[in-house]
Amino acid sequence: MTDESGHVQLINPKAKTLLDLEEEKEALTGRPIWSFVKLDKLAIAIRESVEGDSPKTKREVNLSSEGIRRYYLISSTLINAPEGSGTNYWFAVQIRNITAEKELDQLKDDFLQSLTHDLRSPMTAVRGYLQVLGEEMAGPLND
Repeated sequence: MTDESGHVQLINPKAKTLLDLEEEKEALTGRPIWSFVKLDKLAIAIRESVEGDSPKTKREVNLSSEGIRRYYLISSTLINAPEGSGTNYWFAVQIRNITAEKELDQLKDDFLQSLTHDLRSPMTAVRGYLQVLGEEMAGPLND
């Protein structure tokens, strides 16, 4: 969770691991969370999720590199800040690994392309034979 300026208010251990943050929460205060994130694409996506007049509520980030596919979905939700926090609202930012879902989508697309191709090939041959018979290219049809 961040305040309206992107400063960390709460962070769970899984998020710290994912973002490769070794600092304690106290060391993160006073600076926006994206200034600590080591991966530029991820830092930009987090920043766009909470900054500006109309922050993006969902953003997909491709962090794939050299044979390793990694995709994350960053979702942010605007919530009321607790009394006494000094800000009007906070953002609850969720970072979810969607690599498996992306790979399943790719497998589904590959399967459908293969299936379409395999169905289309025999149908082309059948259509060709029907055209030969229909136009009586091989001679007149008998009973």
